[in-house]
Amino acid sequence: MDDASKEQFRWRFWHLTVILNGVILFFALVPIAFFLFPDPYKTPGAVISLILGILLTVIFTRNYHKTKAWLNEHA
Repeated sequence: MDDASKEQFRWRFWHLTVILNGVILFFALVPIAFFLFPDPYKTPGAVISLILGILLTVIFTRNYHKTKAWLNEHA
């Protein structure tokens, strides 16, 4: 793997790491929102966190498969 490919992989890996941290954060926020938020914000907070977690999971999965295919091609 040449230096340009290594640099590109480094940024792809960083991008996946940030998205995965978001996935973990939003799924962890669902029970916190449901049990600890004030009454008017419990359900909306939990639902919004769940939707964002699912959305980021889909984005992460797509980017993961693209990066994996790219790595198989360049490694």
